[in-house]
Amino acid sequence: MEQTAGRVITNADELRDIAARTATAEPGPWRRRESWEVTSAACAFPVCASQLADPKDADFIAAAREDVPNLLATVAHLRTREAEVIELF
Repeated sequence: MEQTAGRVITNADELRDIAARTATAEPGPWRRRESWEVTSAACAFPVCASQLADPKDADFIAAAREDVPNLLATVAHLRTREAEVIELF
């Protein structure tokens, strides 16, 4: 699986902004319907739709609704662990 390199976010404000956007997005889970429409279990209307979209892009968008909160939780956990390790020294 090919991955696109991202950048390391070290700014706490940036992480808070991502968390805020996540909190205000339509609740999940999101799923791809048809080849181009992403829907939410909580909403009768599509979260996004484009007949020009590649189905893989729609899958990515749908998965992001759960992936982003999981990644934010992982960052918080790792930062807590890092603080604990630093306290040992």
